[in-house]
Amino acid sequence: MAIDFVENQYEYTDSPHQFIDKLKSELYRYNNESDKLHFISIIRNFIQNDHDKHYKDCKNRENCNELKDYNKSLFFIDGIRTDYGIKLNKDDIFSENEKKNYNNKLDQILHDLQEMKQGQEIIYNDLLEEIEELKKLYFLGKKNWKQLLAGKTVEMVAGGIVSETVSTQLIRLTGIVTGNLLK
Repeated sequence: MAIDFVENQYEYTDSPHQFIDKLKSELYRYNNESDKLHFISIIRNFIQNDHDKHYKDCKNRENCNELKDYNKSLFFIDGIRTDYGIKLNKDDIFSENEKKNYNNKLDQILHDLQEMKQGQEIIYNDLLEEIEELKKLYFLGKKNWKQLLAGKTVEMVAGGIVSETVSTQLIRLTGIVTGNLLK
């Protein structure tokens, strides 16, 4: 729905301000703040990708109105995210390659567990649910997402959902040095 929205609205508005007004109106349709943030994240990524493509080929970067409009839109979208409690600097935003990389690593962990799950379907299903939820939360930013992953991992170890081997793989994704945290 976010892609449809941005494709149908961004190109057909006269200004970034108009687009942001339409975006804010659209967000009122969603009750869940997580859904709103996910929606905003998809739109921001779409506009950022368009910006980056245009920037590569732009011959007049200093005075390009299209680049200015992209930058204004990104600025206002970041303001909306801040209103929902998500303040990210540019380095904290996941790139599409980083998302794919983390998704591949999480999928590999699930694949390895799938082979070992005989008789452990409930545990596997709990872990699958947690990992699928994490894949939807990249809009939180790298620091918050990694902290959430670490917290969920510790919670799953304490609850007996995952073993030390699996928890070590998950914690490695966070880059957090744990020492004896999980022992």
